[in-house]
Amino acid sequence: MPIITIARGSLWGGQAVADMIAQELGCPCIGREALMGEALNLTSATGGPMEDPSQISALWDRLSWDRGTYLSALQAALASHAVSGNLVYHGLAGHLLLRHIPRILRVRIIAPLEARIEIVARKENVGREEAEAYIRKVDEEWRRWTRFVFDVDWHDPSLYDLVVNLEKLDVGGACATILEAVKRPEFEITDEIREQIQDLALASRVKLVLAMVPASMDMKLEVSAKRGEVMLKGQAPADLPPYVIARAEGFLAAVVGQTQGVLSVAMDLSQSRDALAPEHPSKPVA
Repeated sequence: MPIITIARGSLWGGQAVADMIAQELGCPCIGREALMGEALNLTSATGGPMEDPSQISALWDRLSWDRGTYLSALQAALASHAVSGNLVYHGLAGHLLLRHIPRILRVRIIAPLEARIEIVARKENVGREEAEAYIRKVDEEWRRWTRFVFDVDWHDPSLYDLVVNLEKLDVGGACATILEAVKRPEFEITDEIREQIQDLALASRVKLVLAMVPASMDMKLEVSAKRGEVMLKGQAPADLPPYVIARAEGFLAAVVGQTQGVLSVAMDLSQSRDALAPEHPSKPVA
């Protein structure tokens, strides 16, 4: 059972390739647009299930200031699909959302500019120059987006295991190439890998819960999970007295403990050494 992420831009043929691969493998297939809708529902940004996909772009604009919440929502949504160990994802950065999970086949689809210009010109009934300007604008927006969210250039070939150019290959040829590559033992999804994905999904859900809790805002919490055991590690503000920190730890542990899949919660909240001096310091010895 493989997991394949296909990075594709606008009008690059990536979705057609992903759909054909999923059909050949008999596995689920999900795209970026659907994933964003699921991620938004996880954040409760819509107040309930999203019924109008046209709302996605505007709602993400409202969340884009918080990169951590943005990533956690996307990771939780994608990991919930990938945990089965059998998935084809097509979008811009699925391989980056799962970047620490090994054995995932990371594919990038590219297509000649002229072919993309022809598609846009025909679809939108515009001239060549206008179509080319549109494509370059969209490509630059994608580049800025991945730089902002992941701090990488998505054009960097080192981010992928396989780059497929549709200049000579058609969709069928690209599909055959990817299917041959994924047969390699390096891309076999084992029980251990599925467990890692499950841990990622749980940690991401916990991060979303903490994003809604004011008590966690100033603690720069790092979240990790292992087989249902969640660790929260952070640093409390220097001016908080110990009893307040203790209450915060108890409160956060109780909130996180209610998250589905959490079996136990461990806390490690240190305090900055430059804590404020006591209000009534001892008099110096004469």
